[in-house]
Amino acid sequence: MDCLPMMVQLRSKYVEVATLCPVCSSADETILHALVECPTAATCWERTGIGTGLHQNCSFLVWCTDVFQQVDKAGKEIVVAVCWSLWNARNDKVWQGKIVGADGIVSSAKNFLNHWQNAQKSVIETTFSGLIPGDAAEHWFAPIIGRIKVNVDAALFSDPHQVGIGLVARDSRGFLIEGSTKIFQGNFPLSQSKQWEFGRPSVGSRRDNG
Repeated sequence: MDCLPMMVQLRSKYVEVATLCPVCSSADETILHALVECPTAATCWERTGIGTGLHQNCSFLVWCTDVFQQVDKAGKEIVVAVCWSLWNARNDKVWQGKIVGADGIVSSAKNFLNHWQNAQKSVIETTFSGLIPGDAAEHWFAPIIGRIKVNVDAALFSDPHQVGIGLVARDSRGFLIEGSTKIFQGNFPLSQSKQWEFGRPSVGSRRDNG
């Protein structure tokens, strides 16, 4: 469970950073602190009805396992969504100096979960008789060994002043290296979003349909 770059974890890798939590500045930032113990995080868990229920020498993995044993499927989904929203709020504070309170974090988690649940209800056909080369439904192909492939996509929303950009970077084994999404405000013609989509095919490899 040490995969998230918390301050304590970064310091253990000899990165010169302060170990205090950037949100509350009252304790070292571990995964357990950032996602459970931090006062803002604890308030979020109380407002979702889950609570923290911490005990001595508890780790995030132990806490998460205990909670999962006590809640139903809907509760598990809330836990994941709140953790995701807490992590995003923490990054907003670190990188943009933006402070997001418990109300905003819980609201963001519920919105994210609603969008995810609606997406699961949609039936997406990935194979059909009309498939032609170049369609987005084609299978992803890994880059050659030693190279990284970055797939980029763009989407125009119903609001004419918004465009979304997403990218996923994977290595020759298909392992995720980096993923990111960004929403831009402004007036963007369709041609410009297409330029963003097709303008950055992959890093260190030729462009293909995968």
